[in-house]
Amino acid sequence: MSQLIINKHHILGACELKLEVFQELSGGKETHSIGSLTVNLAEYAGAGVTTRRYLLDQCKFNSTVKLSIRMNQKSDVGTHFQV
Repeated sequence: MSQLIINKHHILGACELKLEVFQELSGGKETHSIGSLTVNLAEYAGAGVTTRRYLLDQCKFNSTVKLSIRMNQKSDVGTHFQV
């Protein structure tokens, strides 16, 4: 669970989700980083379920990750904001 902050001007602050993807080698005895991904969750607030493909950063293979994000507002449901 992540918390997104709305400032006094009703602008939603950034909330970064950082992921790093690893590959297991030698039957799980060794791991190797394939790449990383940083997503600003504030961009998806109020969008319902969103599915996108992302190109991994620092990746030698141009690998992609398919990620589905669902955002639900838990408090102050009537509060309007801008991203």
